[in-house]
Amino acid sequence: MSFGTPPQGFDRDQTKSLALPADFFRSLAQSTLDREGILMVLTLFDLLGTADNLAVESSVLLEAAELLFNGQKETCQQALEQAIQAGFILSYTDEENQKVYYLPGTPQGRKWHEKLTAGQEKLVGGQVISRLPLEERPNIYKLYEANIGPLTPIMAEMLKEDEAEYPYEWIEDAVAEAVERNKRSWRYVRAILNAWKERGRDTTSKQQEESIVEEYRRLYQEQRKRRSGKSS
Repeated sequence: MSFGTPPQGFDRDQTKSLALPADFFRSLAQSTLDREGILMVLTLFDLLGTADNLAVESSVLLEAAELLFNGQKETCQQALEQAIQAGFILSYTDEENQKVYYLPGTPQGRKWHEKLTAGQEKLVGGQVISRLPLEERPNIYKLYEANIGPLTPIMAEMLKEDEAEYPYEWIEDAVAEAVERNKRSWRYVRAILNAWKERGRDTTSKQQEESIVEEYRRLYQEQRKRRSGKSS
């Protein structure tokens, strides 16, 4: 399976420290994991970085893997399931927040997994990777193409405007919310961003829903007026 144009060697001289088990390569070499499964395990350890981090949120691991696998969601899911089945990645669901976390299948990871499952321990913020590192986050154009659709020159200009106006984390969250609501259009993403800007992000879900719908309608009417003005 191809994941884009093969690179000619490495692009960076910078090094990165990873806390890998001493038997990491031997265990993977002796496993039945295919290339994608091995890459998924490597992605988990890459995100964890140091031994201080215990787990990675499901959405973050899958986002990182999708970037690696050129947006091939099915491949990511299959690779993840394969790595879990082989015991190299452990899955834990927090019943309180309904989030899924992934831990490494190391002795320490297994101990933590047992304690978490038994309710003896809880994951705290400093132990969990909940966002991609800045250098690994997709730019706004990749974010659009991965979640909304093909990029056009006009849309690229709109994205540039929004990137200048809103924090990137807002844009990421707005895209995620639009996808969750199955509203894959940038107009809807803009409606979310405008609603947050005008009314704040701390309003209740119902208030947010109403303000987003109202903003979406306003943007739709504006777009219709612009189109009718051009055609007249």
